[in-house]
Amino acid sequence: MVLHYFFPAERNIAFEIIPAKETDPALVEYMMKFYEFIGKVPIYVKGRYGYALNPIFEESSLPLP
Repeated sequence: MVLHYFFPAERNIAFEIIPAKETDPALVEYMMKFYEFIGKVPIYVKGRYGYALNPIFEESSLPLP
């Protein structure tokens, strides 16, 4: 399982949880609840190239027409 904080981790509430195929779903559920409890907003990512927010950042960095 990958636990990915966004920089700066102490101020950014977004957080990614990326389980492996072998990760127990109960562990994923526990981690989601734990990070909500400590004030983060966990984003469940099934699996992809890069991170969940990369497409948002990539789109916002394109030059305006």
